Amino acid sequence: MASFVKTENGNVRAFVYMVKHGRVARISKTFKRKKDAEDWAFTFEVARNSGQDLFTRQSKFSEFYDWWVRNVKRQDVKESTYVHYRQYGKRVATMFGGYKVSDMNHALVQQLFDEYGETHSQKTVHEFATVVKACIKYAVGIGAIQVDWTHLIKAHGTLVKKRNLALSITEMKKLREYCFEHADEEFCLFILLALESGLRRGEILGLTPDNLREDDGDYLVQVRHSKSPHVKSLSLKTKQARRDVSIGGKVFKMVKAIPVKQDGYIFAEDGFHQSEMLKPILEELDLPATTIHGLRDTNASFLFSQGIDIVSVSQRLGHANINITQQYYIQLMPEKKHAQDGRVRELFDLL
Repeated sequence: MASFVKTENGNVRAFVYMVKHGRVARISKTFKRKKDAEDWAFTFEVARNSGQDLFTRQSKFSEFYDWWVRNVKRQDVKESTYVHYRQYGKRVATMFGGYKVSDMNHALVQQLFDEYGETHSQKTVHEFATVVKACIKYAVGIGAIQVDWTHLIKAHGTLVKKRNLALSITEMKKLREYCFEHADEEFCLFILLALESGLRRGEILGLTPDNLREDDGDYLVQVRHSKSPHVKSLSLKTKQARRDVSIGGKVFKMVKAIPVKQDGYIFAEDGFHQSEMLKPILEELDLPATTIHGLRDTNASFLFSQGIDIVSVSQRLGHANINITQQYYIQLMPEKKHAQDGRVRELFDLL
């Protein structure tokens, strides 16, 4: 039942009540006229009786997001993903400021993401928006927001230069030759293994001597663990990431000869700064700037250019499905693209 109190300046303050988590919560609002206060209280009680979560509606969206991450997503996602969601909390607080859950609507959220996209890449905006929309969908599910309009939100952003650039065959050969010449430097063996296996950085750092196996002349790297700079868990990114990847005997034997570190792993973590360690080598060789993940892309692109089928490449990369692997088709090695363009011209010339 609502109650009303006249304030010292002649306004009317309305109070409404509801039970939340076993406790009585009071929500109030001040009006100049008592009729307006009564109308607001009546509308509130009708909505409450229809099952809407009005207590949550009055909460700041940033606070609701934090609660959703801690109490809902914590049980649904891997530890690394949970940490990622928690990190987004600061961004949510900055972007949505003092807006309440009840303030959330398509126009407002789209405007905020458009402003965010003015200084961030489309990929960054898309990833952030996906998480926020999942939180809003949950609010819809519990009745705090009445209509699900998240499908209307579009992620716009600036175009940025791709960091994970796939090297050409010529560039890859040049980098490999350098690393073989400097094989006494452990990081060069890290690069060679990345180029030849296509493993993720964390998967290489998670290798132990037991993960290097010879099987009837086949040299296998068994991927069973992955290290992350954010969490202690060694779990792999997906179920498909658990795999055996064959590589050449030369690189295999060189990696196998690396002295095992005190913690039992082959390679040192080096603060997870491998991409920064790669930069001066690329500069010395006058090669395009890329990252350790770019070496993984180089591996996939090279295999495609040599006619290796998509299923095999997908399995080697440990992708969750072939659709993820297909994105590499648009990044074929330049030499292969030129050859294919020439072949297309030949086909039409023969008509």
